[in-house]
Amino acid sequence: MHAAGGPDSPVRRAYQAGLLGPDVNLVHLNQVTKEHAALLAETGTGVTVTPVVEGTMGHGASPYGRLLDTGVRPGLGTDVVVNAPCDLFEPMRDTVRAQRQRTGTTWPAAAVLPAATVDSARAVGLDGRVGTLTPGARADLVLLDGLAHLAGSGTADVAGAVVTALGPAHVRTVVVDGRIVKRNGGLVRHDLVALRREAAQLARRVLG
Repeated sequence: MHAAGGPDSPVRRAYQAGLLGPDVNLVHLNQVTKEHAALLAETGTGVTVTPVVEGTMGHGASPYGRLLDTGVRPGLGTDVVVNAPCDLFEPMRDTVRAQRQRTGTTWPAAAVLPAATVDSARAVGLDGRVGTLTPGARADLVLLDGLAHLAGSGTADVAGAVVTALGPAHVRTVVVDGRIVKRNGGLVRHDLVALRREAAQLARRVLG
């Protein structure tokens, strides 16, 4: 459910009606109050922050840090792809910048990586199924390049570099539930040139 999260937000009414919980996902909440954030934490309600679109459309400052302060672990999203990139690299970077501006510290970039993985899985009810490399979870993997210069570095250094320096062009291989869907930078079993051509033909027919 989209919600602004201010004093007039439906969060309290939903709480009083027993409607909040892990089976609900609230998106945005840029004006979330401390009181309402505490209700979300108490009920384990999923929250997704989409910082790039929220900033682009003037929704207000990112609520990510305020939610963290009350025990909520927000996931990250892209929202609509007509006015923002459709990957999570820029939302992660935007969140790091917002947290550093908010705290006046060099908030560690690696700390936001869980928001794009395990916290996002939890926010949409997939906790334990995706988001972590653990026995019993789906074999979802993203293999990246561009970090050879960090060979031998600590985990936090590598994770921080993923957040601050990499993007879609560095995604070499993607495995979804054990199936390779992208290899060596190209999608498997998808002809993008043909798909774009078909989409252009469809657009001309519809607009005509």
